[in-house]
Amino acid sequence: MNKIGVLVLNNLVNDSRVLKEVNSLSKKHQVDVFCFRSQGQPSLEENGNSKVYRTIKYNREYSGPFRKIYQAFIYLKYFFYVIYKLNRYNVVHCNDLETLPHGVIAKIFNRKLKVVYDAHEYETETLWMQNKLKKYLAKKIEGFLIQYSHLNITVSNTIAEEYVRLYNVAKPKIVLNTPLYQKVEKNNLFREIFNIPQEKKIFLYQGGLTEGRGIEIILDAFKILAKYDSVVVFMGYGALNKKIINTAKSYENIFYHPAVKQNVLLNYTSSADFGLSLIEDSCLNYRYCLPNKIFEYTMADLPLITSNLPEMKNFVKQYAVGVVAHSNQPIELKVAILKLLKMDSKTLHENLQLTKKIFNWEAQEKVLLSSYNTILNEKI
Repeated sequence: MNKIGVLVLNNLVNDSRVLKEVNSLSKKHQVDVFCFRSQGQPSLEENGNSKVYRTIKYNREYSGPFRKIYQAFIYLKYFFYVIYKLNRYNVVHCNDLETLPHGVIAKIFNRKLKVVYDAHEYETETLWMQNKLKKYLAKKIEGFLIQYSHLNITVSNTIAEEYVRLYNVAKPKIVLNTPLYQKVEKNNLFREIFNIPQEKKIFLYQGGLTEGRGIEIILDAFKILAKYDSVVVFMGYGALNKKIINTAKSYENIFYHPAVKQNVLLNYTSSADFGLSLIEDSCLNYRYCLPNKIFEYTMADLPLITSNLPEMKNFVKQYAVGVVAHSNQPIELKVAILKLLKMDSKTLHENLQLTKKIFNWEAQEKVLLSSYNTILNEKI
């Protein structure tokens, strides 16, 4: 049985993509995850053919005067730990650009090791990469290291094409972060929790409550819609949750719910009537993204409104599952909302049923396992 080492710089708890990949790969291989340990987590977890090693404790909340030094120390500690551990593995699965150096350098000490680079985003074009020097260095590092990867994976077709253009590599495999296929029963959790009348339509934003995700646009739009029979629920966590909570105190059609665990997420998602994904065109990573919340809305039978960005626009128009807002302005979102409310619900429901049979984890798993079979059969 092949041994796969999975590298991820978090505590794994809320990383739905990595958890699904580990579960899929462990059906045929021994999979060991090397990640960080938060307070109260065990240092080792075992589940069939997979193990999770949380040897290195990391306090993400630490904000003391030596925060940068602390982070560098943890990173180096993790680096040397995995280099040592990977000596007996067949494959190292690097889940972002930060872990790719670990995999490539580990190959120096284990010549049989094959490197998988799984770029969960357009890694060098994220919001935190807008500093020109940082972006330049990141591209140089990525461009050098990716040449030593045996398999490249990413999350949208446009990003895959960018990697081909930038680095002259074979087109990366596209593995979308979709949910497991399921027939989701309609729930009324939000109506019960917030006492929302049945005649009011519930729009849902779920996910990170951070800059660049259209939070302020949605808030301003629903201030305008305060007299209509539409409400919005924000469900997630992030830097903007306090702003949402404070705004909700002044508007009866705006609500906030904390993030919920992945195993119950779609029960809450299905409690809404429509989904919102208003990513802003603030960096190339966002411009070319295809957020997992879109597939969660689809799986929960929610028609959706998205930004007028390439991947999201193509998805909504090709599968006819909602409306694309003309621009990320509150008034344009209001127009899109009113348009969606007038669309034929039966047709939307039928389109969603067909779409969720295409975009589910079972389909993505086939791409992942097939790609692994290819590189494992290749001789170095």
